[in-house]
Amino acid sequence: MLEACKFIGAGAATIGLGGAGAGVGTVFGSFVIALSRNPSIQPELFKYTMLGFAMAEAMGLFCLMMAFFYIIFLIIYIYGGYSLTVKYVLCKYGDISSNLITSKLFF
Repeated sequence: MLEACKFIGAGAATIGLGGAGAGVGTVFGSFVIALSRNPSIQPELFKYTMLGFAMAEAMGLFCLMMAFFYIIFLIIYIYGGYSLTVKYVLCKYGDISSNLITSKLFF
């Protein structure tokens, strides 16, 4: 049951991609409307449009990245490789006791 809830959470994390799509549509729709009203400010307006596009896409990519992290960590946890993977990484790069590592504190 807990694993199913984690998959639902990973799916819910991708809702931000719809928001990114709506944001990009709004940015370029506003650009077209503003350009039709005043064509002389096109070079300056295009810079702001690209900035808005980059911000909207960055938020969508962050949501997608978090969904992939949820799914990857969940798969590692389900198939039992979680404690071995974390033990290898933390023992190699950090000074952490084995009691903390094997207790699966992160899930």
